[in-house]
Amino acid sequence: MTSASELLLQLQNRVEKNSVAPPQQVGEDSWQGVAFLVSNERLLVNMKEISEVIELPAITSIPGVQPWIAGLANIRGVALPLVDLGLFLGREPSKNQARCHVISLDRPDARFGLIVDQIVGMRQVSNEDLESIDEGVAFESYLSGKVKIAEELWQTFDTDQLIFSDKFRQVAAA
Repeated sequence: MTSASELLLQLQNRVEKNSVAPPQQVGEDSWQGVAFLVSNERLLVNMKEISEVIELPAITSIPGVQPWIAGLANIRGVALPLVDLGLFLGREPSKNQARCHVISLDRPDARFGLIVDQIVGMRQVSNEDLESIDEGVAFESYLSGKVKIAEELWQTFDTDQLIFSDKFRQVAAA
């Protein structure tokens, strides 16, 4: 039988092996990002673009809209339109995933939520480590770069490219 101290030592070793370095002080050459998954794609969005991350709320559907518009959610008395990012990007619906969450974007030009498959956590991104996106990458028109963090490749999701895309502005069903 394993003693309590041995179990704690095993737990400490697992945490050290699997953990990502804690965020450092954010300067002009780096930023904090929320890491999330859509299908098997690892994506980051800058924390400055996010108002909050919430669990998937009750959704009221809206007739006559594109299938990727999941509907409206009442978030503290405010109607928040929800976009199923998986469907929008041509993948499986995010709202059907067990661990899905909503990333709420509160911008001067738009307020809406993105339903994503899973929130992974926070990542510190150094601007000098950012690289260009390779051509032919899935949904490359919505990405602004890529970065390797703790041996994992993360792609930076560009909310401006999303909001100003023709597809996003065509909300009404055809």
